[in-house]
Amino acid sequence: MNPPTHPPYYPYPVPVVPVRNGLATAALVLGLCTFVTFGASGIPAVVCGILGLRDSRAKGGVGEGMAITGLVFGGLAVFGWISLIGLSMLGSIVGH
Repeated sequence: MNPPTHPPYYPYPVPVVPVRNGLATAALVLGLCTFVTFGASGIPAVVCGILGLRDSRAKGGVGEGMAITGLVFGGLAVFGWISLIGLSMLGSIVGH
């Protein structure tokens, strides 16, 4: 006798594992680390945020929020450093 050829019966639906976006996760982690590293991880957060956003839009929006959050935190850190350096240069020029 041959065994039946129908597929096995599963009483519950098989869970679908969501696709992860590594660049978006890296952007979020680096963006949150800007508070600890005093903005040193800001530029990598912006780069990973842009690449992660592009990758997430290609995959249908998976990780888009994480990429945007990392991009915003990294951009704020970069803007803060540029402002601090600019103001210190302006203060040294005006102070003399």
